[in-house]
Amino acid sequence: MVKTQLLEIFKVQISLNNKNFVEIKRKPKIFLSNPENSMVLLREFMKEKGNEYLADERMSSTLVFDENEEKIVVEFSLNKYYGLWKFI
Repeated sequence: MVKTQLLEIFKVQISLNNKNFVEIKRKPKIFLSNPENSMVLLREFMKEKGNEYLADERMSSTLVFDENEEKIVVEFSLNKYYGLWKFI
């Protein structure tokens, strides 16, 4: 029951701020996003930061980005309420 209440709080926060995603934790970095285009939002967000998506290195729900020859790994999950990006 608590999880459902938290999800509703975050859903409202995303809507009220007119944002497509919101950072909910800094270490490890975790974002919630609009579920309709979460994967596109993540890839655009990372591209704006100068990180290249490495499609060949994708493993199921794990996406890999290149940042100055260092790899950034993001666990990606999605349901009908939100997209979740966890930087590991």
